[in-house]
Amino acid sequence: MRKAGGIIALIAGILGFFAALFTLFVGGIGGAFEADGAETVVYLGWGGVFFSFMVIILGAVQIGVKGKITPTLLIFSSVAGIILGGTFVALCLALSLIGGVLGLFDKKEQQITAGQNTSEAEKAYQPSKNYKKIALLASLGFVIVLILLGLISSGEDKIKNSEVAAYNTITTARPTHDIESYIPSEQSEFVRIIENARAAYNAAQNDMAKGGIRSERKQAICNLLKSGYKENWIGSINELSSNSEGKGVLSVSIGEKITLETWNNALSDFSAQTLIDPHSELFKTVSKLQEGDEIVFSGHFFAGDNDCIEEQSFTLNGSLKTPSFTFQFVKVMPFEQYVVQIKGDNMKQIEASTSTYENSNTQDDDEQIKDKKIISPNNFDAYVEMEPEEELEPIATISVVKISKKSGFLMKDVSAKMNLNDENDSSISLKNGTEISVTGKSSDDKFYEVSTSAINQPLYVPLDSVALFGD
Repeated sequence: MRKAGGIIALIAGILGFFAALFTLFVGGIGGAFEADGAETVVYLGWGGVFFSFMVIILGAVQIGVKGKITPTLLIFSSVAGIILGGTFVALCLALSLIGGVLGLFDKKEQQITAGQNTSEAEKAYQPSKNYKKIALLASLGFVIVLILLGLISSGEDKIKNSEVAAYNTITTARPTHDIESYIPSEQSEFVRIIENARAAYNAAQNDMAKGGIRSERKQAICNLLKSGYKENWIGSINELSSNSEGKGVLSVSIGEKITLETWNNALSDFSAQTLIDPHSELFKTVSKLQEGDEIVFSGHFFAGDNDCIEEQSFTLNGSLKTPSFTFQFVKVMPFEQYVVQIKGDNMKQIEASTSTYENSNTQDDDEQIKDKKIISPNNFDAYVEMEPEEELEPIATISVVKISKKSGFLMKDVSAKMNLNDENDSSISLKNGTEISVTGKSSDDKFYEVSTSAINQPLYVPLDSVALFGD
């Protein structure tokens, strides 16, 4: 029975090993498609590999070694593999559990031949010293492996706890502001739509209902976002890295499991061009930040079929539970810097208002003084006269003359203006070859008013950068 149990355990361990590989494969596929619980499946797969190896080793030892230690360890390894190896591994290691039981209850009657004393018979059936050493080493090795696993697990917990403590220390030390008060109302409503859709998706009874929730979310997003360009939205950096070409990859969290991000590879980013150019000022600014930093950013979404705006998840589950929306970042600054800038602008406005008020009062006083005679020490009349204020020339405003809609494309890379009359206004980079629709021309004959499929608002590009179809 002992040898039979060892053979059964050996076969079960080999089958368990292949079952563990299959579990790892399933977990890897699930992770690629962002399926829930994929990480747990991978951990179960590695547990199955480890305990299947232990079953193979102990099964082989049980075939040649008598005693109760090896079957006991085999039973323990089988039970641990059944619990920690996943369903497929558990089915296989149930056989090794039976093999261990067979070895544990093995009974061999010692037969004493005539003329052979008891001590010689016991010696004849006593396990060899080599087998004893093998069993002892195997048992010792198993115990050492368990101790190492325990130490590694404890060390990882300590590292994680220290990282959390360090992060909390940094967060506590930083100046804090009421971020909620700075978040644009449109951003808050956008996050609310995503969170409501997620809650409805989790409560849905079937796949048809879940698909309908995505359609409802799409309509709500389209009703909210009248323009693809968003300015001064607030979030925290979720990922900060680069692709194989050295271009910047940025992911920003604006809510629980809601991110706006660039693509992370050149193939997916072929048309959107969201990856951050390493030679740009934006790259220099973002590269100085760290994951977890709070930032204020501006940029634009891209039109999408399934969610109104482009979303990167492969599955319906990922899109509703952990959506990642494609976003091209145009401007980024640390939140603290943004707060200081706003306070500075507010102070300038207050000072300007105060100055205007004081000048107004001074002018009234001077008008009164004109009618009063002032006696100077030299006993002559003196009058206070105000110097006439210098009139400022009005700034010429550039208007747009609407023309019949024409189609065309850009002949070179350009920085498209978003406001013709504001030199400090943000601009958007458009690539050579971008298809456009021309709807107007500036009054100074320098710019075309154009629109693109990706950006739902007028942009202004130089005349010499546009090629019109049919012209």
